[in-house]
Amino acid sequence: MNSIGRNDKCPCGSGLKYKKCCLKKNNLTFDQIECEDRMRVIVKSAYDFIKDNDYRGGCHLISAVIYILLKEDGYSDLVVKTGVVDIADCLFDHSWVEYQGKKIDITVINTLQKDIKLPPIFLDRFIGAAKPLSYKYGVNRDLDAGAKKIVSKSLGQYILDGESQNTVAIFERIAQNAGIKLGDAKEIIRKYIDIYRVLSRDET
Repeated sequence: MNSIGRNDKCPCGSGLKYKKCCLKKNNLTFDQIECEDRMRVIVKSAYDFIKDNDYRGGCHLISAVIYILLKEDGYSDLVVKTGVVDIADCLFDHSWVEYQGKKIDITVINTLQKDIKLPPIFLDRFIGAAKPLSYKYGVNRDLDAGAKKIVSKSLGQYILDGESQNTVAIFERIAQNAGIKLGDAKEIIRKYIDIYRVLSRDET
């Protein structure tokens, strides 16, 4: 795709300059996404944790944390998906959350893949993207052995098994930052001992 200048006509055909049209639409903040405030607070708390701690490669954990916290806050029609993604011409195994079919993917801001840092997605909208982007989810390719092992574990088991790597502490911290009082975090996590990720294939 050719680079679009800020003062060029917007390629969407609106007749406006790009800076007054789709550049502005793409360069959204969390506050501009239409959703309930509680969902925004939970997702933004996970995003802030990644940014504040330079937390890299945490897609499998953070997706599970967001899922559980949203469920505990009363949201339904949620799923955690795991599959191969194609982002910036790089293929890698990845996990994300979907709410009513819309993607919530914030860990792409700090991946393990060649130091790739990309705008996150919140309910299918790019946050802070200065240009049109294309992320392909569910590429038709097998997961590596490590990701297959993760898919075989429930969300609850994955977090509890990783306690020595601070997975439970990270869950607690994100919840605290979102203003959620958990009580016994492990008891909450154990409620998701039978909830598994969905393997994603052939999506766009």
